[in-house]
Amino acid sequence: MIEVSVHDVLLRAPKAGDAKWLAHGKDYKHGLMRVILLKERSGDRLYPIWVGAAEGDYIAMLLEKLSSVRPTPYDLTVQLLDFGAMKIDRVAVTALRNNLYYATMSVWSPGGSREMDARPSDAISIALLTGAPIFVAPEAFKETEIENPTRAVPKLEEANNEAVAKGMLPSEQPDSAEMEWRSFRSLPRDHPEWLKSSS
Repeated sequence: MIEVSVHDVLLRAPKAGDAKWLAHGKDYKHGLMRVILLKERSGDRLYPIWVGAAEGDYIAMLLEKLSSVRPTPYDLTVQLLDFGAMKIDRVAVTALRNNLYYATMSVWSPGGSREMDARPSDAISIALLTGAPIFVAPEAFKETEIENPTRAVPKLEEANNEAVAKGMLPSEQPDSAEMEWRSFRSLPRDHPEWLKSSS
């Protein structure tokens, strides 16, 4: 298994204009997908995972040490694990099959250890909250690896265009602004009242 860290979260944003990260309502100008970039700890290769906007934005919030004023389902899950004296030993992205990503979570409890099926976005969120290590199976890594961070955006643009052409991702509306992949960190941030800094 290849140990990774969460390197970045990319989103589709207008090339021109003042799109804000975490914007809502009429100010929301982003695409519907996010890409989580996992970076191998022993090198520069990246492994991209396409996830929904809510899941990707939550992982970006964790990277920025932001949290919701009220507990999210992930916070509640971590509290339940603590209450049951359970611990996440590790999470692993295990496969990409038919455009679906698969992951597992290894959970230790007083009654023994167990590996559970999980969505990668859920497993990564819980790993970030608990400090559990994150891994990618070597065969999964080879499927979509990006050789270095400077190639990430062009490579994702190619993959996005191919997925739209095959009908796997929705196409942007003809009258919408021209879009590009950008790091959430490159965008100005709205400060919704439901967020707080946990740093």
